[in-house]
Amino acid sequence: MAILPFAAVFALVVAVEIQGQGSSPETVPYGNDDTAQKGEQGFPGKRGPSGEQGLQGPVGPKGDVGQCDPTCRTEYNELIERVQKLERIVSKTPAANCKEGLSWGRNISGIHSIVNPRNGQIMEVYCDQTTDNGGWLVFQRRTDGSENFYRTWAEYQEKFGNLSNEFWLGLENLHALTSSGSYELRVELEDCENDRRYAKYR
Repeated sequence: MAILPFAAVFALVVAVEIQGQGSSPETVPYGNDDTAQKGEQGFPGKRGPSGEQGLQGPVGPKGDVGQCDPTCRTEYNELIERVQKLERIVSKTPAANCKEGLSWGRNISGIHSIVNPRNGQIMEVYCDQTTDNGGWLVFQRRTDGSENFYRTWAEYQEKFGNLSNEFWLGLENLHALTSSGSYELRVELEDCENDRRYAKYR
């Protein structure tokens, strides 16, 4: 058995390892590390299985406030204008009655506009939006005697007086309103000593 020098044995071991990685065998001359040649790199092996997910890290610092780009700002302004226009339309749109107006957010008692079912025209009426949960259409009010209520039947057919004080809404208007749906009647009386009584009829 021949004995090879130590350097030659080392060169042979290197050649065997390279070949085992899948490269084509290449002749490696005997010699020391400075004169030996390496083979070509082999193909990479299959990827191993993924490891378990790590723990969630701490929450980072809060970022800077974002800025709306010009396109976003333009669309936002257009949307605001549309909403404001819609609010103006709704505020001017006459309700069918005081109750509907209350549901639209018109919760201040005073003179409101409704659609008169008698002719489809806009009619001003006085809405009491606070008494007994609101939604009451006042068709007669007498407070200080400033209006003459001693009138003829023909005069009572139409509206007269001042809606802000004493007035009568008119028989024709009352007939048209009460014929268009179900209503509840509330009669409220108050004497000179501020004693107030009321009655409701359905």
